[in-house]
Amino acid sequence: MRDGPRWLTVINLLHTVLDQGISADLAVRRWSKASRFAGSKDRRFVGDTLFDLCRQLGRLQWRLEAIDGNPVDTRALALAYLGDDARMLFDGSDHAPAPLSDEEERLLVRLTGLTDEPPVEAQLSVPDWALPGMQKSFGDGWQAEAKALLEQPAVDLRMRDLGRNRDDMLKNLGARGLDVLPTPYSPLGLRLQGRFAAGDVPELNDGQLEIQDEASQLAALLVGVEQGMQVLDLCAGAGGKSLVMAANLRGQGQVLAVDRDEYRLQEAGKRARRAKLPWIKTLCADAINAPDEALAGSWDRILVDAPCTGSGTWRRSPDARWRMNALALAELTETQAALLDRAAGLVRPGGRIAYVTCSLLAEENADQIAQFLSRHEGFEALSFETVWQDALEEYTPPSVLLQPHGWLMTPAQHGTDGFFMTVLRRAG
Repeated sequence: MRDGPRWLTVINLLHTVLDQGISADLAVRRWSKASRFAGSKDRRFVGDTLFDLCRQLGRLQWRLEAIDGNPVDTRALALAYLGDDARMLFDGSDHAPAPLSDEEERLLVRLTGLTDEPPVEAQLSVPDWALPGMQKSFGDGWQAEAKALLEQPAVDLRMRDLGRNRDDMLKNLGARGLDVLPTPYSPLGLRLQGRFAAGDVPELNDGQLEIQDEASQLAALLVGVEQGMQVLDLCAGAGGKSLVMAANLRGQGQVLAVDRDEYRLQEAGKRARRAKLPWIKTLCADAINAPDEALAGSWDRILVDAPCTGSGTWRRSPDARWRMNALALAELTETQAALLDRAAGLVRPGGRIAYVTCSLLAEENADQIAQFLSRHEGFEALSFETVWQDALEEYTPPSVLLQPHGWLMTPAQHGTDGFFMTVLRRAG
């Protein structure tokens, strides 16, 4: 493909993302599957450029609004991104963008002549609905965190369990020419630098390795699952954290993985079989509204990996910030509160609830837990030191960012996705 057709593809996919609410990753995968003529370099250009446009969308839309342009017109967004180069690429040749109209020519002139700088939140692509929560979580440090969310992340892998030799796995992967290092905090993790092909890591196909961010690995480990426990994963999704917890049972006990998405739960079952972890059971149900008998048990540990804005994962999904709004955030916080209340009625006396989000916003994290504790006097939030000592005593803990009633790991400070976690112990 020539550059012109590549850019027409990018513009069309950006329209799909903004107009239909489809994720950029899914849009690219669908296009790749339908476009067998596209080579690997074409696919890389289209994917990388679309993701970069999504990262810069706040700045690009501000520039268009500043000159009375349309901030959701994808051709106009491409002009704001390309500048004068657009005239060469928009040439109307086969499968290339149509030539610039007279109005677009005037728009491009105004764009290239614009000297005003966007406000910092636009430069860093922090939407209005997310800014207060970022500022409350980080104070003056919010800009550094937002800047880190614009970077491209590495890919983290997780070994099946702590009984595996990480040095051996590092040597095996390195012998294939992969640039791989141990993750600095998770004893299960490996970090791949740069691109790789799935065929380079066959261990992903037999359960020896899974793709999972380091902060997510640590969250699952810090639930504190021990041999023989009964564990409830209320929002299991595709089962990434369930796998870690089940491995810690070492053949005795049970993990019940619950999710209302049947497809994702089926994937969790496949991954459990691949990893040879038969003590993971699955239940397709709405965790909030499921009848008591469906979730009955003496649960030692309950993981509430709550649905959230995903603001901590914007490095991987830069378009996700544009699919949310203040109303969606309010609805999510209501769901999170309901899940915590349900867990409070299920965990045994002396048991623990681990609450986790991949969010950096105070409304979903520290504020949520403060409200929970005001509703449930029989619970206390454990310190990070206590939780780490109980679960990973022999390993060196990271210097986490402490929050009221919990802690954060962040892209800027730890090189991980943004994750909040707290562990709540029920009296008794």
